[in-house]
Amino acid sequence: MTVNDQVVAHADMPRNGPVELAGTAEGANVAALCTPQMVARATLRVTCLVMVANERAATLSLVAGTQPPG
Repeated sequence: MTVNDQVVAHADMPRNGPVELAGTAEGANVAALCTPQMVARATLRVTCLVMVANERAATLSLVAGTQPPG
């Protein structure tokens, strides 16, 4: 996870369970809970709830794979 081009936290993304990331950016605590979901045989969707200073800042959804989710 990066904030303004600075790495705040790093973790491997498992395919079968959530991962929590935490760090500090510009003096504020930053955290994310990322949950993977296999949406097709070779397609993984990851949804991350991002918190800054204990307040919800964003929800991100990323898709990686060879097939579009359907």
